[in-house]
Amino acid sequence: MRYLLIFIILSSLLLAQEVEFLKPKIEKDIFEIPVKIKAQEPFLALQFTLNYESTLKYEGFRWGELAQGALNALNDKVEGQIKGAMASGNPLPKEGIVFYIKFSGKGEIKFTEFLIQDKRAKVLQEKFEIKKK
Repeated sequence: MRYLLIFIILSSLLLAQEVEFLKPKIEKDIFEIPVKIKAQEPFLALQFTLNYESTLKYEGFRWGELAQGALNALNDKVEGQIKGAMASGNPLPKEGIVFYIKFSGKGEIKFTEFLIQDKRAKVLQEKFEIKKK
C-alpha cells in the first residue's frame, strides 16, 4: 500500500503540468508557433523564459486564448531571450494556447524555464527547430 501511494504521488508530480510547441503556421517565411499548456487543475499564474538562436529573427509575440482576462507581462528586449508572465485573480483553464511566437530564419528555440503556479512544467519537446522551406 505504501509503495502504491508513493507511485501515485510521483506520477502526479511528473504528469501534472506540460507545455509543448505545436505545429507552426507558415506565412511568407514567417513561422508562427503556438505554445500549449496542459495542467491537471486550474491555475492562477505562470512564467517562462524562452531562448532562441541568433540565426533567427524574432518577428513578434501575442498572447493566446488562455490568457484572455489575465494580467500579463513580456520582456523581449534582450536579443536571444524572451521572458513572460501571466497572472489572474480567477482560475485559468487547465488546457489551451498560452501564446503564439513568430520567427523568420533558421534555428532553434527552447524553454529554459516554464513554471505554472511555481511548479516546473514538463516541456514535451525540449527544442523546436525552425527550418526554411
